Amino acid sequence: MILLKNKTLLMLSAALILSGCAVTPPAEDPALIKLTELERRLQSIERVVKNQGLVNLTRQVGAAERRGDEMQGRVEELEHSTEGMIERQRQLYVDLDMRIQELATYLIGRVDDARITAAKSDIATIEGALKMYRLDNFSYPQTQQGLEALITAPNDPSIKNWNPEGYIDRLNKDPWGNAYQYLNPGSHGTVDIYSFGADGKPGGAEEAADIGNWEPDQLLMLGGSDRDNYQAAFELLKKQHYEPAASAFLQFLSAFPGSELADNAQYWLAESHYVTQQFSKALNNFEIIISKYPNSRKVPDALLKVGYCNYELKSWGAARASLMRVQAEYPETTAARLAGQRLKRLDAEGV
Repeated sequence: MILLKNKTLLMLSAALILSGCAVTPPAEDPALIKLTELERRLQSIERVVKNQGLVNLTRQVGAAERRGDEMQGRVEELEHSTEGMIERQRQLYVDLDMRIQELATYLIGRVDDARITAAKSDIATIEGALKMYRLDNFSYPQTQQGLEALITAPNDPSIKNWNPEGYIDRLNKDPWGNAYQYLNPGSHGTVDIYSFGADGKPGGAEEAADIGNWEPDQLLMLGGSDRDNYQAAFELLKKQHYEPAASAFLQFLSAFPGSELADNAQYWLAESHYVTQQFSKALNNFEIIISKYPNSRKVPDALLKVGYCNYELKSWGAARASLMRVQAEYPETTAARLAGQRLKRLDAEGV
C-alpha cells in the first residue's frame, strides 16, 4: 500500500514537472530522466518485496510440512502403540485361555479321581459284605444270584443261615450311574466285583478302565475276547503308557496263550521294554518270538531288534550276527534295509 502511494506521488510529481518543462526534449529532460530512474528503482523495490513474500511463503510451507511430518510421526507412534497393545491383549487372552483349559483339565481329572476312589470304596464295602455272607453260608452267592443276595435271601434251600438283617443296607450304583458287576468264579480271583468305569463298557483305559477288587496291574477286560483284550493293551502302547502296556500284554499272554494274536502281543511286550531302554528284558522277549513263533510275520523285525538290543548292550559280535541273518533270510524286507544301515554304522564305529 505504501509503495502504491509513493508511486502515485511520483507520477503526480512527474506530471507537474512535465507541465512546467514542456519545451525540453524528452531524452534530455532531467526531470524525465530522474523519473525514469525512480521508476526503475521502484520496480526493483517491488521485485525485492515480492521475492521476500515468496521467501516467507516458502518458509511457511516448510514449517507446515515439518508440522505435518511431526504429526505423521505421532500417528505412526500411536499406531505402533495400538498394535503393541492389541498384541499384548491377544497374548493375555491366549495365556488366560490356556490357563482356563489347564484348570478345566485339572478339575476334570480331580472329578475322575474322586469317582474312581468312590467306586473302589463301594467295591471294598461289597467285598466285606460278601465275606460275611460266606461265613454264614459257607460259600459266595452264585453269579446268577448276584449281589442282590446280600439284601434279599436267595431262593435256594442250601442257604440256611442267611442273616435276616441282610449283609448290606443298599446296593449303590457306581459313580457313573451303572450297576456293579459280579462274577463267581471270577477271572481274577475267587469272585470279581467291578465297575466298567466311565464308558460303561468292558475294557478301556484311564477313567474308562474297569475298576475291580483285583490288583491294578490286572488289566484284562472281564468277559472280553482275546481281540478285545489285545486291543485294550495296544491302546495303552499307542498312548505311550509303556509300563502299563507291558503289564497288559503280559496278562494277555497268560490268559490267551493260544490266541492268533499271541505273537503280536509278544512283540509289543518286547517293544515296550525296548523303548524304555530295558534292553536285556527286550532282548529276551524278542528272542522268544524267534524261538516260539518261527512262522510269525514279526520274526524279521524281532531279529532286527535283537541286533539293536545287542548293539545297545555292546555285544558287537551278537549284534552283527543277528543283523546279517536278517539280510540273508529276509533280503526284500524293510528290516533287511535297516539291518544294513546298522551294519554300516558298526563299520564306521569300528566295532
